[in-house]
Amino acid sequence: SRKYGFPLEGQASNGPSFGLLLDTRDSVINASRGWMAAATYRPYFTALGSAAAWQQLLLDVRTYRQLARDDRHTIAAWAYSDMVVGGVAPYFALPSTGNDTYGRAGRGYVEGRFRGDRLVYGEVELRSRLMANGLLGMVAFLNATTVSNRETGESLFDDLAPGGGIGARIRFNKRSKTNICIDLGWGRDGSRGLYFGLQEVF
Repeated sequence: SRKYGFPLEGQASNGPSFGLLLDTRDSVINASRGWMAAATYRPYFTALGSAAAWQQLLLDVRTYRQLARDDRHTIAAWAYSDMVVGGVAPYFALPSTGNDTYGRAGRGYVEGRFRGDRLVYGEVELRSRLMANGLLGMVAFLNATTVSNRETGESLFDDLAPGGGIGARIRFNKRSKTNICIDLGWGRDGSRGLYFGLQEVF
């Protein structure tokens, strides 16, 4: 913040947002088939009160495939990127772990554990119903995060932060297939966490 002259008492990023969404999922809460792709571009302007003039690009792709005729077993995959594509972003506005729309990425690490000018994230999750009525279920997941940092010269994919874990699912609403999610995640260097949520992570 001192290097780039940002105010130390508080920083804002203000500007419009332009988005494009394509979605064929059977459910936005708990999808078992289909895919989703989204792109969002956000320019921030000092004239609107932003601490700096900079631009952000977010890309989000998700796909779901049933491993049987019903949705008893589903494999889900998620690719996400958050990139500063122009200017210099204030520190707390930089792309970081868990800074996605719903703060669900990077199970195995605390929010903000990895931060840089550009972030790429990927996750694969196996979802299974343990009871025919869907009351109880479980998941197993693997993920990886990579960031770039102009201050240290680190580029994307110079280093990967892997994570993984397991979780339990308790059906909260049968009609919408909404689950209560309880996940245990592990990352490198002894990092770990317990995560609670309502509806699937992605």
